[in-house]
Amino acid sequence: MVFFKKLPASHELSLLDLAEIRSSYLALSPTSPNIYLDSNKFPALVALQNLYPIFNPTFSIFTIPPQLDWPIHFDHGRSSALNIPLFNCTSDSLTRFYNNPDPHINTLEPNESYQITLVKGPLFELTSFSLTSASLISTSIPHSVANLGELPRVIFSWGSKLSIESLIDSLP
Repeated sequence: MVFFKKLPASHELSLLDLAEIRSSYLALSPTSPNIYLDSNKFPALVALQNLYPIFNPTFSIFTIPPQLDWPIHFDHGRSSALNIPLFNCTSDSLTRFYNNPDPHINTLEPNESYQITLVKGPLFELTSFSLTSASLISTSIPHSVANLGELPRVIFSWGSKLSIESLIDSLP
């Protein structure tokens, strides 16, 4: 089972210039942890969408405040994602992946405003990593994010309906 793959620094998705997206984020003064934006409004993303039509038409900018654990969940509308650090993504933040929920032990609680389903009850951590460079992740596997740092952690996340394995296979 594949949970994530860090992209090489030389990969064109790692080299994506996100200055315009960073500026848009700062101009928004976000009050929600998850902001969805149309990729067609950003020329760099339009060019990549033409090369890789496997990504969804919207992307998100996701913020986790300092010293906060985002709960165990899986995402709606996507099975995998390209995640790229924008601000304060250090080894002080961990993305953890867990075993699949057991319907006899765990309950699922949809949260439409964040487009996720929370998983309640005990799960076992299978692996973890720190998002410090462009990475592909599985969003269909229960996962959580802990920001143990002193500053908000902000990422660019562009989802795909492909499984993590198919997403990896579709990229050079």
